[in-house]
Amino acid sequence: MARKQPKSSGLDIEGMMNDIDNQDELKKESEDLSKQLQEIHSAIEQQKFLLRDMQFMTESLEQISKKLDRGAEINKEILGDIQTTICNTHNVQFTATLDDVSVAAINNAYNTFLSNQEKALNEMEKDLRTHMATFHYDLCKALNCKGFWCSQKAFKWLAGIFFASVSIIIAEITLWIAVSFGK
Repeated sequence: MARKQPKSSGLDIEGMMNDIDNQDELKKESEDLSKQLQEIHSAIEQQKFLLRDMQFMTESLEQISKKLDRGAEINKEILGDIQTTICNTHNVQFTATLDDVSVAAINNAYNTFLSNQEKALNEMEKDLRTHMATFHYDLCKALNCKGFWCSQKAFKWLAGIFFASVSIIIAEITLWIAVSFGK
């Protein structure tokens, strides 16, 4: 007698089990990707806050620069007034009843004082001009970059974080597309 072959019910249980397993794996991978996307999103938000802080610092530096420029103009006016006063004191004439030796001593002391004041004024003006020129050059260099200023090391870190974030996002989108359309 021939053995009877078992009847197939038309249900592919093994196939259904494989589909359920695949769906569970996809769900786990989707949850992992979702967590990673949330982490990337929080990192990007932190970078936005950092950029806002840097913009605030740049605006503060601009205000400080304007105040320093006003201070430099005031100092320039003061130096001009001092120089005018020194020039005017050269024209001062003494009228007193002193002997010639005393008048010569006073005149000598006065001329020494004036020359020392002129030297000090010229040195101070030279130092102030040098300092302000250097400061103005550095500040203009930083402010003309439009945006925010940071050191090269900080810029390299920010650029690295940005490119890593973008690369991860692209990889995750590609993986999501492959998983979604690969069914």
